[in-house]
Amino acid sequence: MDLQKILVPTDFSNESLTALDHAALFAHTYDAEIVLLHVVETYEFNAVLDNLGTSYEEIVKKGIEEKIQQLITERDNLKGVTISSRIESGKVHRKVLAVAEELSADLIVMGTHGASGIGHLEKMVLGSNAYRIVNGSTIPVLTIRDANKKPRVERIILPLDITKKTMQKVKTAIDIAKKFKAHIYIVAITEFLDDFNPNIDRIPKELEAVEHRVNAAGIECTAAEIKYRDVAKGVIGYAENVRGDLIVIMTRQENLIEELILGSHARKIVSQSHVPVLSVRPQK
Repeated sequence: MDLQKILVPTDFSNESLTALDHAALFAHTYDAEIVLLHVVETYEFNAVLDNLGTSYEEIVKKGIEEKIQQLITERDNLKGVTISSRIESGKVHRKVLAVAEELSADLIVMGTHGASGIGHLEKMVLGSNAYRIVNGSTIPVLTIRDANKKPRVERIILPLDITKKTMQKVKTAIDIAKKFKAHIYIVAITEFLDDFNPNIDRIPKELEAVEHRVNAAGIECTAAEIKYRDVAKGVIGYAENVRGDLIVIMTRQENLIEELILGSHARKIVSQSHVPVLSVRPQK
């Protein structure tokens, strides 16, 4: 994964500040720049403020610019990182995706929910917008749900599926592992009803093939096959048990009939995992 520009949507909640800390780690490791983005989508006081010769947007923008500069100055982990900022107005998920495309960003890093932002603006980046961005993005999206999660990439969790797009995800995990000198945990988690899936017999062979590829890349790895009542909860539980730092998943599979893991489970993993999740969109 080649990272030159990282987009970080922020509403200054604890979750979004933790996301910025993770972005800083990636920026230092990849020598990438960070673009901080705040989206304003509330204009309820415009009429009142217009009578004073100004607009709500201008007042908010000035306050946000000051907050961003304070943030950059106060956080030691941002020292040495090239940082710029953008303030936009509109629907949050649309603006994030539009700015990412405009900037040719390589990665979006964001929190998934929170309630400690700037007053009533706290909801703007987080909540339901997170998965809309994950689902609509053509570039990888790193989501952080746990505001207390320290930025670290030493243990990467790679849930296995049997679609033909799997190897793209494997390549991404390998690239990141090389950069951070991380250990990859390959895990195939199937539900009890999967015993009736005709593709189930392919799992051991696929697991072995991915393990071989990771080892061939010079990355240490551990492979496991687990049966659980729910795939998403199984992935999350496994990641927590091995004290994982990052889960790499593939979103929007080409053929839902063929998929064995993820797809419909991706949303659960993104919204429920306390371990940061990197969602990768399959390339055609």
